[in-house]
Amino acid sequence: MLEWPPNSPDLNVIEEIWGIIHKRLALKSINTKEELQKRLQEEWDEISITLCQALVDGMPERIEKCLKAKGSHFT
Repeated sequence: MLEWPPNSPDLNVIEEIWGIIHKRLALKSINTKEELQKRLQEEWDEISITLCQALVDGMPERIEKCLKAKGSHFT
């Protein structure tokens, strides 16, 4: 039986994408809920298919790192 959760954020591509969006949003001044929604949509729209494909293509390497870390987080 595995000792770490099967939904490890280290193996979840969408968590990587949200991390990228979070970093981009942190660089902007956001003062209202509406502005946050607008900026969030803009940043989401800027995520390229190339980036998504690169994250998916990198999964075998991420799985190997996770195995070597014995399920612990890695970066």
